[in-house]
Amino acid sequence: FFFIMPSHAIEIGGQSGWYHDEGDAVGVFHTFDGFKVNENDKARKIHVFLPREYPLDGSIRFPVLYTNDGQDVFFSHDGSQSLQMAKVLNGVLEAIHNDKTGNSILQPIVVAVHADEDRDHEYNHEMIVEDVGGGLPAYTSYICDTLKAWIDKNYFTVTDSKDNSIMGTSHGGLAAFYIATRRPDCFGCCICMSPSFWAGMDSNHNNPMLGFVSIEESSLLNEVKDKLLSRAVRPRVYIDWGQCRDSDPQNLVTEAMVEKRGKEMATFLTETLQYREVPDAGDSEIMVVIDHMGGHNELAWNWRLHGALYWLLSGVVPTYSA
Repeated sequence: FFFIMPSHAIEIGGQSGWYHDEGDAVGVFHTFDGFKVNENDKARKIHVFLPREYPLDGSIRFPVLYTNDGQDVFFSHDGSQSLQMAKVLNGVLEAIHNDKTGNSILQPIVVAVHADEDRDHEYNHEMIVEDVGGGLPAYTSYICDTLKAWIDKNYFTVTDSKDNSIMGTSHGGLAAFYIATRRPDCFGCCICMSPSFWAGMDSNHNNPMLGFVSIEESSLLNEVKDKLLSRAVRPRVYIDWGQCRDSDPQNLVTEAMVEKRGKEMATFLTETLQYREVPDAGDSEIMVVIDHMGGHNELAWNWRLHGALYWLLSGVVPTYSA
């Protein structure tokens, strides 16, 4: 049992927000509706989900999981189903404890960053249609040098890259991969759910012929292939995709492109770069999940999130089904 404190205003690190307890077993929220650190930054909404045992004296420091598309991580948004992160996290922590795969596992702080009308621009490293795309390098700098720096300064976090991860779905999954591979000094793991690795290749507005280029030769990998050869530097990577191909265009078209490029990426990482797949050793570098019934939607990502978080926190590929 736990006591639910009333919602109230908070002021942290020059940012005005509000504390709210939604009754989740594993945490409470600090929500900042107009988070803005620097004058030239755009105001963003972020949720900081803190473990219930988060101490005010700094006696414990916590790993951190950052999420793109934060509007859909904990709460439903515009009629879509959320990922139900708090509920999934609770189940995963219980499973890890029961399986005894992580006796010293600390629950992460989760920082959910809302996307806005510039999502397609910010979450793509290449132009996908005229004047849309190419904003991901700037977004990467914002996440690493502004947001993460502020979080580390104002919350009791473990700042080492191996204890910091970033995740996303669809374009947000592409962004998570891009950020972690460009800034392994900040992030030691990325969770890429139905990632849009095809964006900038199969959708390149300026050069449609890139659709015939292998992912190994894409700008997504060309800049970082040498860096990814180093096991001491490279981030761990989770990749998944669904195989539902019903009449929904998101499943019939988008997830089909996700599967095509996801397979290429998984093969390149495991065969060319020798990413280690060690299901039960606790030091697996990559986890690849094929969801035979799943599509390109929050329902499928919620189902797969159980395994992704289990692997993230324990280093072990789970043997149970969500």
